Amino acid sequence: MRSVWRVKRRSVRALALGASLLACSSEPTSVPADGGTARPPGFGDGPIADRVMLSLIDTISACEIEHRGGLIDLGTDMIRGRVRQRGTDAGPLGSVEHDGATWSIVDERTLEATFVTTMPQRLFVSARVQPVAAKSMAAFIDDVPLGTQKLKKGTSTVIETSASELPFDAGEHVVTLRFGPARVKEAYVHVDWIRTGVPDEMSVTYGPPTLPDVIQTDAVLAKVPHQALRLRVPSSIRCPLRVPKEARLRTALGLLGIGEAEAEISVRVDGKPPVSLLKKTVKGGDTATWEDVEVSLDPFAGQLVELELSTPIGAAPGRLLFGDPEVVVPTAVPEDTKAAQIVVLVILSGVERDELPIYSSRPAALERLGKLSESAAVFLHHRGSSTIVQANLATLFSGLPPKSHTVNDHGSALPTSVPTISQRARDASVQTSLFTGVPSSFAPFGLSRGFAHVVEIGPAEGEGRDALTEAATWLSTSATATPIVKMLLVVHAKGGHPPWVVPPKQLETLPPENYTGELQPRRAAEQLAMFRRRKSKSGLPDGDRTRAAALHQIALTDQDRALGQLLDALEAANLENKSLVIVTADISSGLSTLFADEPPFDERSLELPLYVRFPDNKLAGRRVEAATGVEDVSRTILAALGLEAPRSSPGRDLAQVASGLGLPGESARFALFGDAYSVRDSTLLLRERPSGKNTLCDLSLDPTCSFDRRPQHPFAASALSRALAVYQESLPSPHVQVPVTLDDATLNALKVWGSME
Repeated sequence: MRSVWRVKRRSVRALALGASLLACSSEPTSVPADGGTARPPGFGDGPIADRVMLSLIDTISACEIEHRGGLIDLGTDMIRGRVRQRGTDAGPLGSVEHDGATWSIVDERTLEATFVTTMPQRLFVSARVQPVAAKSMAAFIDDVPLGTQKLKKGTSTVIETSASELPFDAGEHVVTLRFGPARVKEAYVHVDWIRTGVPDEMSVTYGPPTLPDVIQTDAVLAKVPHQALRLRVPSSIRCPLRVPKEARLRTALGLLGIGEAEAEISVRVDGKPPVSLLKKTVKGGDTATWEDVEVSLDPFAGQLVELELSTPIGAAPGRLLFGDPEVVVPTAVPEDTKAAQIVVLVILSGVERDELPIYSSRPAALERLGKLSESAAVFLHHRGSSTIVQANLATLFSGLPPKSHTVNDHGSALPTSVPTISQRARDASVQTSLFTGVPSSFAPFGLSRGFAHVVEIGPAEGEGRDALTEAATWLSTSATATPIVKMLLVVHAKGGHPPWVVPPKQLETLPPENYTGELQPRRAAEQLAMFRRRKSKSGLPDGDRTRAAALHQIALTDQDRALGQLLDALEAANLENKSLVIVTADISSGLSTLFADEPPFDERSLELPLYVRFPDNKLAGRRVEAATGVEDVSRTILAALGLEAPRSSPGRDLAQVASGLGLPGESARFALFGDAYSVRDSTLLLRERPSGKNTLCDLSLDPTCSFDRRPQHPFAASALSRALAVYQESLPSPHVQVPVTLDDATLNALKVWGSME
């Protein structure tokens, strides 16, 4: 039955786990000013049903399962983010069938598995293995040797070490299995499960709580069926989730067998003692029935916790059942946002989020952007997919993460095999146009593919041309000529990025007074690039920094005025209420980074502004707390144009997010730089490099991430590591990377922009 269960459940679990490992970030992410009393279509006049945000059965492989110690069921999804091989050519674990079960194939000498203990305790290691070429196995926990045993080829056996002399502290640990000899021509072993056991005096034979043993799909009591988690006594299951507002855990309790057992529901938070929410004695026997229970999780709203279902005491032969355990929240009411005739996407360069309206308590004086924010939904936790301009734009235009579209450095172009939103729009008879004043989106980088009308304005072309201004003119003309045609207009605007254009008389009045520096507006990008390359400890001289700040402010003000012209063109054509307007940035890089095209791979550079004005000003004034990413913008554009997004895109419709209709797992955002990943979940940030150990920081306490807080947050670190593993496994297959070939015009533009020597 074990292998049959896996075949039936694997696809469901894989999808659910990817969506809800850190689940339940779908709290009502914004609150309508009027209280949101409208009912969604199809709900009639009756009560609105709760939404199931997380099924613990569907996401069981993300949970910690303990019965007389912890157990990891290899050959299943439980290995993701927990188990890995160590070696020169270490890759993912393969699988093989033995005795109707799926085992993992270990073809490297060292196998590591992480686990978390909730209290100090002595531990031993046991594993069910079938040797292939290995002749011995040594076991360690945190490099503490626990024993070495010989193996007999072709014989399935359970290997068990002696217990440690001293207890291991509560927290995260690593169990290591090392096989001998050092080199073999085939796999070392096949492994069924690994147990980190706790010495006890129980005389009952140990039965490993593998996933098929824990799940019972047809548990029936008093003729009432449930899918259930089935626990031996004593046992516990701990599942990670970020708790949404108004969340409740709902389940049915029952006992298979005679006698009685205690059922307990608790919540564990890093650094705090567990909080018991419910304790009940459950009786079995011929008259056993289900007892429906529900507990509120609202005291933990917004926190990343472990939800624990346990049976600490009871009749040993019995099995305690938690029937259909689910986390539910009240159903949110979706805002009825209609499709758009015009979609305008403005991508600003040379700006940092904390200098813009809403995001800063002291923003620059940007009148039109400030006015737009009043009629738009503003997403407060929007994050880029990379700190490289081309990589972030490739995600924005394709809806794919960098690992899939393969643009993750300055030397790559978007492959022609990657479909873009502009291609989908053009194929659906949508009029598409791109206006760019930023060389990073010029033709050689492949980002303009699919746009029927492309205007590239190089930074050295003089003072009379600007992408936003020319886009406004084109929009006015096109809207008059074809008033009923759908349009997609994308503008990659220079924003506050140098080179700058300032009249000579105005330049003379700029601070600092009696300026004697060499910073020149038209050459500023190249000059600042030289400072970046020098990496001088003294940084930009104070006088030059003051002058650059003044020039930057003038540029932002000019761009704000040009943005106003674009918005006025929509209004003049009576298309304001039929348009979706999105304003964001390519990366967060401004004066503090000297306008680097590749700022540090940190949160300041990844945090982006996002203003979205929906048709008819729906959702106007919303300040959305839900975490969002660049992929969401792509999907929102396609949805507004009535086009279907590719299944491979992980993005969501921002109208749904702003309405509070989030889905599980949305609190985690992923970004890639080279081979380094970062995972952001609320204030927690996990960073991973393949060559080193994951590190965790809490940005609310340590904004610079100077200290690794993984030891203080073992639950969170473990959950985020698994979330990253699930995310990586769920990515679409990467396209073939394509090197960029620069023409002379683009090469010259990049030099003037400060991107090349």
